[in-house]
Amino acid sequence: MRRDQAPSDALEGKSIEVDYLCIYQPPRRLKYWVVLMKAPISFLTIGVLSALFMIGCDMDGKRPVMRDALLLGTWVRIAVVSDDTQAAEKAIDRAIEKMRQVEDTCSFHDPESELSHVNIRAATEPVAVSDCFWSVLSHAVQAASETQGAFDPTIGPLVRLWRIGTGNEHVPNREEILQTLPLVSFQDVVMDASNRSVHFLKPGMLLDFGAIAKGYAVDRAAASLAADGFHAALIQAGGSICALGMRHKASPWKIGIQHPRASGPFHIFALENLSVATSGDYQIFFEHEGRRYHHLLNPRTGEPVRRAVSVTVTAQLGVVADAYSTAIMVWSDEENFESRVKRAAETKHLSIVVVAEDGTVWSVGQWGRMPERLDLREAHE
Repeated sequence: MRRDQAPSDALEGKSIEVDYLCIYQPPRRLKYWVVLMKAPISFLTIGVLSALFMIGCDMDGKRPVMRDALLLGTWVRIAVVSDDTQAAEKAIDRAIEKMRQVEDTCSFHDPESELSHVNIRAATEPVAVSDCFWSVLSHAVQAASETQGAFDPTIGPLVRLWRIGTGNEHVPNREEILQTLPLVSFQDVVMDASNRSVHFLKPGMLLDFGAIAKGYAVDRAAASLAADGFHAALIQAGGSICALGMRHKASPWKIGIQHPRASGPFHIFALENLSVATSGDYQIFFEHEGRRYHHLLNPRTGEPVRRAVSVTVTAQLGVVADAYSTAIMVWSDEENFESRVKRAAETKHLSIVVVAEDGTVWSVGQWGRMPERLDLREAHE
């Protein structure tokens, strides 16, 4: 399926440099990139990478020190603005190692990950976990509590039921969903701070950090770079991005929000010392009997979210932006959607953009001019 429609009218007539990433041959003329998309932590396809795009920017002749990696089931890139290439390379090495630790901890499908070991044992006995696992789970449970379960890290049984993105997808019947839903309950995860252990109250429960781990990983990488003295950098893991400082002098980083049904951005905005994440129905999906089923599951209904196709969130921390972009997708299916979003924006200091199923674009915060509606018709070969 091609997504070669033109970007929205908001960008018409503007000069932007756009490249596409290929897993086999990363672009050599890349200056800086942006991408806002989210995919399951265990899943990697060329289709995911093909939605990445870059926007050129004036670096006053200074080339960034850059590194690409395949981590967390997606394409990871770190760019550091520095005159000291050798020191920047070493700092990037350390930052990527921090992200690799998150992958080793949080992968849902890797049988050797810490998460897999916890999922196997935690229903029968408390399992002592690492500092990294404890931190990710703490953030996840806090987000679940704040969103009244719209974000729920115990979504694992539904993820396993649907198998979206595995190539062996399954459309469950209502009975299968109803049997699985009781296992999705973050309140039934017991965390014992005295020995840093985790215990499930119900057999069959499964944690899945796919909707939060990338945000946590970019936070870890950003903290590592800052500790090494680098304060102008961009860190990206799929749809989670952290912008440290500015790209050049008084010019902030420029980030584009992917059009849900076209190949380019529908809006570009400035980002400085903030993180941003996007969740969307266009990243990982399959079609069955004329209906699209995507990987963003509603933990209350057990089915893919229907009323929003894309949500973008900026926050101080990537882990917060990541979790809330998922939660707001879920809220879109429920009553009092706008009041919930506005309250979250105020209490958590978020800026939010929602693209609804009819193409309507709705935002909270300072985003600048953007289109009121997008054309969501698919572009087919």
